[in-house]
Amino acid sequence: MTELAIDSKRQEMRATGNVSPVMEWVEVGGKRKQSDEQMIDANTGMKQFTVEVLYQSSAFGKPVTVTAAVQIGATEAPKPEPFSRVEFVDLVCSVFMTQGSMRESWRAERLADGKAAPAAKPQGQAA
Repeated sequence: MTELAIDSKRQEMRATGNVSPVMEWVEVGGKRKQSDEQMIDANTGMKQFTVEVLYQSSAFGKPVTVTAAVQIGATEAPKPEPFSRVEFVDLVCSVFMTQGSMRESWRAERLADGKAAPAAKPQGQAA
């Protein structure tokens, strides 16, 4: 597995507005299943949530919009406005192979300070 640190100030992401609790997994009868208990980070004591985001990428040389779920810690469920820009603290993307296809897993310590981030300038424009 490869882990990549991502600068969320440079990789613009937009919230979809969808936020979900991350549930613990338990083993029952030799099989794993989700429990009814929300996952708590053992190091921080924070509840875990996923924040769904959109970002621009490219596939085969063509621009595409990608949807991803970023797992974060928070005391309560964040409520990002749909299509608002979001930034994360210590954003990491883990890339791995599963059954012959490449997968991504996103996580961050938390959402950034909650203040609106300035819109990204198109490439080639001066700051």
